[in-house]
Amino acid sequence: MGSSKASSENDRVHHHVTQVYALTFVGCAIAALGSKLHLNNSSVMGFPIHAGFQWTIIQAIAIFIITASNTMSSRTSGISIWRAAVFFVLAFSAGVNVGSWFQNALQEVGLCKGSHLLTHLLTHLLPYSLTYSLTYVGSGFSLFPDMDFLSKYMGGNNSSNYCSSKEAYSLIFEAIATTAGIYFCFAFASYLSPGWSKFVGLVTAGFWVQFASSLFALMGLISNQAFEDIYVKGGLILYSLKVMVDTDILLENARKGYMDVVGSACNTMMNILHLLIRVVTILGDLKKKKKNRD
Repeated sequence: MGSSKASSENDRVHHHVTQVYALTFVGCAIAALGSKLHLNNSSVMGFPIHAGFQWTIIQAIAIFIITASNTMSSRTSGISIWRAAVFFVLAFSAGVNVGSWFQNALQEVGLCKGSHLLTHLLTHLLPYSLTYSLTYVGSGFSLFPDMDFLSKYMGGNNSSNYCSSKEAYSLIFEAIATTAGIYFCFAFASYLSPGWSKFVGLVTAGFWVQFASSLFALMGLISNQAFEDIYVKGGLILYSLKVMVDTDILLENARKGYMDVVGSACNTMMNILHLLIRVVTILGDLKKKKKNRD
């Protein structure tokens, strides 16, 4: 009897996790579309698809709706169609802004046309102090993967920019593959070794450290290089830990009957996007240094 009950619970958990990752995959695909439209300087029905604060506002509204509608019924009834639709809007808007990170990394190594005024001295100082947000979604805090507003202001995202070379997309695919590998390794490690949920407090503290670094950088108390080390490189470590924490919480909640597929997929997708923007930035820096040496 006990064995049958355990088997039924495992099947339920497996089904829930499969739904979460399937929805996350679709969300990431939609985010990729948003990024591509930004990089191609595209328009939809006459509306230009460029990274901007309007997309961050849409993200905030979408996350609020998903969080506020996280009722007990949505936790136990699988995928809510209307909440999934809001999730897809979130994915697209986040993807558009992620496109600005791709563009900035590609401009750094000369693979995109556009202004280079925003390079290391200024590129990350402004956006996070303006658009930083902590939003509790499902089982963890999520930061918006915002655009580089200073890049847009100084011309880095103007209408003459485009990133269409094979080498440019090679860097993007390399970043995506690296991000997928990082996510899989840390999520699988959490699956094999449970108990990471106890580090939620550490992850939250890490977010505040990153936020503080952006304020200190704006006030001139720390160098831009120090800020990049904390936000980009430190952020990569932080989100790798967050993947382990959130994976553990996802499995724990599923065993307890907490089945919010959309909320969990939202949290998972945001983790992936945050890993991605940091990976592409680091890869861009490495390629730039290699290019300078050559």
